[in-house]
Amino acid sequence: FDAGIGFDVSITQAKILIAASANIETTPLIITRPSDFMSAIQFDAGLEVDLPVFVIAHSNELGFGVKIEYTDYNLLDNSTSNATVTTDVLIDIDLLKKSANALRDATSFLGDFQALNDKMPLVKKSVNELIA
Repeated sequence: FDAGIGFDVSITQAKILIAASANIETTPLIITRPSDFMSAIQFDAGLEVDLPVFVIAHSNELGFGVKIEYTDYNLLDNSTSNATVTTDVLIDIDLLKKSANALRDATSFLGDFQALNDKMPLVKKSVNELIA
């Protein structure tokens, strides 16, 4: 669908975690046939998804955010969980830009502190470099 409106979509800090484990229910494990192995081990697997999405419409420079979350603690059973969708309000992009510029201007004096410009030993970067 092309209505002459452009969109930018940004997905930031997405997180997908998959947990899997296997446990032997009884010990010692005695295997006389191949099916003994599979029946003696309990498998578990879970999934957690956290997907923040931000859309900017070029026609009116408005932004809209949504966060999609999904958790299924047992992928191996027959039940499925429902995704949770949390929406943010429409945000005027110019307002965000002005706010970011105001924050930059208000905190610009921090660049004068030498301690924030010194490289930290472990990461080999200064605090100012990490923030930038």
